Amino acid sequence: MGGKVSLSLSLKTDSSETSYCRDPLVSVIVPTFNRKHLIEVALQSLLNQTYSRDRYEIIVIDDGSTDGTESTIRTIVDRDPDRIRYLEENHRGPASARNLGLREAKGEIVIFTGDDCIADKELLAEHATYHKKLGNIAVLGIVKNHPNIPRTSLVEYLENSFEQFHYSAIASSNMKEVSFHFFFTSNVSVRKEVLSSVGLFNELYKYPAWEDIDLGHRIQKRLRIPIVFNENAVVYHCHPTSLIRAMKRELMRGREYVLYRKLNSDDRMHASELLSHSFLSVIARYDRPVFLLFRLVLSLARFVGYIVGSVKYRNVNIESCTC
Repeated sequence: MGGKVSLSLSLKTDSSETSYCRDPLVSVIVPTFNRKHLIEVALQSLLNQTYSRDRYEIIVIDDGSTDGTESTIRTIVDRDPDRIRYLEENHRGPASARNLGLREAKGEIVIFTGDDCIADKELLAEHATYHKKLGNIAVLGIVKNHPNIPRTSLVEYLENSFEQFHYSAIASSNMKEVSFHFFFTSNVSVRKEVLSSVGLFNELYKYPAWEDIDLGHRIQKRLRIPIVFNENAVVYHCHPTSLIRAMKRELMRGREYVLYRKLNSDDRMHASELLSHSFLSVIARYDRPVFLLFRLVLSLARFVGYIVGSVKYRNVNIESCTC
């Protein structure tokens, strides 16, 4: 869950506003679990949007929190009941939580973001503009580290590596179609009717790893719907990290990747990408010794997770998929 960090909502944005012929109705879906110290600021940023206030709703799903998250959210809901809805479920993971929100969503467009993400005030407008201009697409926004997150060597490494969002792999030109491997639910949107066709999140995933890529794979490969990058749709990630936390994250990613491969055996490109980070490729890519250390340690954690997942999911019944 990470340590606490001092947050500020005074984020720099472009002051120019877009004029709309018709603002599509938007549903913002935010699952949360034991992030009482972050969810209040995250929701406040979503309430402070330039987008027409009567054209969006926020659905926050509490995935069985035990830290007082419920009372925090209910206080916010009481202040703005027309725009925020609060749903609860037992601790079943983010895939199930998002699905609960999706079933309740009224919007034409659904935006997914996280409980540790602070939205730029133009976030909803940027997503909606792309959907209006480009039609039946998914829109990937960008996730930046919040300015108050300490700028450590590890943070710098994660910003430019495979281990986290790897936006550096996307060309700088805007409105570029990207692979489903970038379907990050920290900041992505899609028309709700698309999900009616391709299915919701697969609830076999109980942890926050690969469930979003799995859905992106179905959207792009089955329906041939492009995922377009909009670098002006910004959220700020407020998740302090450490090497130990990063190792635990990579262990989980390696473990859950086994389930992803069972469900998506046609995704051969990403299989080789995940598993081919040999020591030689690491040495060739990173010239800073500390970056090399991070890569070696995190690659080892991911490999251990992969071994654990091979045992854990050896007899998993993919026919029990709940999508």
